[in-house]
Amino acid sequence: MTAPKATPRKTGLPSAAEFSTELSGAGLSGAELAALGTQTIAFIKPVEQEGRTVWSIHAADGQPLGAAQTRDAAMGAALQHNLTPISVH
Repeated sequence: MTAPKATPRKTGLPSAAEFSTELSGAGLSGAELAALGTQTIAFIKPVEQEGRTVWSIHAADGQPLGAAQTRDAAMGAALQHNLTPISVH
């Protein structure tokens, strides 16, 4: 049985199901797919804490790694730990 062909969308990007099928065809298990980026990506997002905004740093799997007073400090902390920072709003 062959995987269904991806139908181009207006954005030109595959849907999540098409992308997942593509990666599964590459021999990745669900656990391996979920682990993509966990060692290389840090998500940075603003959160309210005690009435003020701080910048939360999370691993790709959602695990909290830390927080910083400013966005720049959070980005710098991620870079110092060899992680690629990505802003989440």
